[in-house]
Amino acid sequence: MGISPVLSGLIKKHVELQTSLRDLEDAADQAEDKINHIAKTIKILDPDYPVEELKPKRKRLRRIYAETGNLKRHIGTFVAQQCGPFTSADVRDALLVDGKVQAKTKDMTYLTLRVAIHLKKMASLGMIKEIDRLKNKNSIVWQRVR
Repeated sequence: MGISPVLSGLIKKHVELQTSLRDLEDAADQAEDKINHIAKTIKILDPDYPVEELKPKRKRLRRIYAETGNLKRHIGTFVAQQCGPFTSADVRDALLVDGKVQAKTKDMTYLTLRVAIHLKKMASLGMIKEIDRLKNKNSIVWQRVR
């Protein structure tokens, strides 16, 4: 009796991940060698420089909801189609439902904030106006200027 397809797939994935891990460890070893070489060079040029205090920069993860610049365009399109009042949450929900942007649950607050910022910018340009503030939701109700 042979190996089941499920077991075969798991074995193949295990080997693939082990190979990836080994490649990453090799790359880390090479990077460490380069860092040590640069640190020694710095010490030769300036023996008093505190090389051990150098910290790596934190790599920022980019939050991509739409292609660069498209979020503003999608919000503008939504606003142009509105006849009645709306909030930033309404805009966010419409963009998510239409599939124009994608956000994970933990990023919903950030997306709502970005939408609110764009709406405030549109208000400063006279494209929309504030008509009410919802106290319980801490949200602004907007209306398109005709």
